[in-house]
Amino acid sequence: GVLLAYGKENISAARASEILFQTLKFGNLEAEQLAPNLGKILPVASALGISMEQVGAGIAQISLSGADAGESITYLKSILAAFSKATPQAEAVLKELDLTMADVRDMASKDLAGAIQFLNTKLGGNVEKINDLLGRQEAVTGWFSLVGRNAEHYGEVIQGVSADTHDFDTAR
Repeated sequence: GVLLAYGKENISAARASEILFQTLKFGNLEAEQLAPNLGKILPVASALGISMEQVGAGIAQISLSGADAGESITYLKSILAAFSKATPQAEAVLKELDLTMADVRDMASKDLAGAIQFLNTKLGGNVEKINDLLGRQEAVTGWFSLVGRNAEHYGEVIQGVSADTHDFDTAR
């Protein structure tokens, strides 16, 4: 699924396996739950230019808040879906920040965690504005698993999931 979503020219099977292994290692996930649910987020993430490392780290971090693999993927997918098309409420929030949804997508494609942290800081953690920006409770739930006290750990998870340690090869 990863190779189809991102293209064989952009990610190898070995690298995809390593990222998924690290996602399991740094998250609170079971491989049996992750594998059948992963296809729900890959097309959206790939279309938005969100790297597989960023996807894996987001899923892993959200799972540490107690969500299972399916929920973690749904929460992260809901954030990405909110970034894909601005609602009038989201446009109003972004206008206050002198941003557009295209700006948000551009930031997220380069650094999803950084974009989320930036927006959360600009919004002062205001739950109502975050709700208006994201539009869905699943996205808001995922959001709060990635910001605030969780932000520092999220950075560590990103580094861990992104590292090319060859742990998957060793584990086989």
